[in-house]
Amino acid sequence: MIEAGRGRADPRQVGTERSRRGKLLSPTRRQRGVVHVYQQLGVSERRACQVLGQPRSTQRYQARSRDDEEALTAAIVGFLRRYGRYGYRWITALLHTKGWQVNHKRVERIWAPGGVEGAQETT
Repeated sequence: MIEAGRGRADPRQVGTERSRRGKLLSPTRRQRGVVHVYQQLGVSERRACQVLGQPRSTQRYQARSRDDEEALTAAIVGFLRRYGRYGYRWITALLHTKGWQVNHKRVERIWAPGGVEGAQETT
C-alpha cells in the first residue's frame, strides 16, 4: 500500500500547482509574458517586469543578427556537402583556411539541429 503512491506528488506538497502550470524559462518567453501582461492588464512595463521577476534591461534587449550569417551558413553547407563526415571542429578549421574569422562555438551553433537545414543529410 505504501508503494502504490510512489513517484506521485502529494497534494499537500508545496509547489504542486506551480508544476502543472509550467515555467517561463527563456528570456524570450519571459519578454512575451511581460508584454502580454502589460497589454492585457493595462499595467506599466515596470510593474509587469517587477511582478514577473524580469529585469527591465533584459526586457528591452533586442537581439542583433550578423551581416555575414547567411554567407557563413552557405559556406558550412558547402563543406558539409563536400566532406559529409567531418565534424564542426574540422569544418571550423577548413573555414579558417578559407579566410573566415569564426569561432568554433559559432560554427557549432549554426551546425546544431535547426541551424543548418539538412545538415544531417549530406548526399
